[in-house]
Order: sequence, then structure tokens, then C-alpha cells
Amino acid sequence: MLLLCSKPAAVRRRDQKELQTFLMSKIVMFFVVVSYCIVRILIVVLAVLCRCSGSVLPAVCLISAGYVSCNSSLAVFLLTAAIGFSGISYVCWSVNALDLAPQFAGESALDISSVSKPNL
Repeated sequence: MLLLCSKPAAVRRRDQKELQTFLMSKIVMFFVVVSYCIVRILIVVLAVLCRCSGSVLPAVCLISAGYVSCNSSLAVFLLTAAIGFSGISYVCWSVNALDLAPQFAGESALDISSVSKPNL
């Protein structure tokens, strides 16, 4: 404490500014890391929700279409909805290439799409 008091006022102000700059950089870095982690968690949660809904909703529509008796328009609607809901799972497959290897995302997405859709 005696050393701080014995320093000139200009040096004390410079030391305080350096300390403030150091603390601000640490605070900013903390918020950058926390926001990155939150974004990664949200991406994972969204991917899981897309995978689950892309599998469960078509199954529910197909099972319900099996129990439709004479209403052909309802059966067609349920089959169309099943195909439409299966498109939700395609989002997860296309993003999966980015999750596996971001530096090779283009090549791996090409490989995944060519293996999964050979007729296109």
C-alpha cells in the first residue's frame, strides 16, 4: 500500500487504467465463451428435436392412415403429411456434415447426399 501511495498520480492513473482494461478484456472473453456454449447447446437441442419429430410425426401419420376406413381424402392427407414431416429429418442430415467435420463439410455433405439419394 505504501508503494501505491508513493507513486506519482499519473503512474497510479495509468496502473488503474491498465487494470480496468485487463478486467474488461476478461469480462468480454467470459461472455464470448458463455454465448458460444449457449449457441452450441441450442444447436444440439434443435437437432435432437428435428430428428425426433422427423421420425415420430411420419410414423404417427402412417399409423393413423392405416385406421382410416372410408374417408379417402383423409388418408391422402395423412400420407402427404407423413412425407412432408419426413422432410424435417433431412435438415438434421444436412447439418450433420457440419457437426462431424467442419473443415470438410462440403465433401462430406456431397458424400452423404450421393449415398442417401442415389436416384436424384
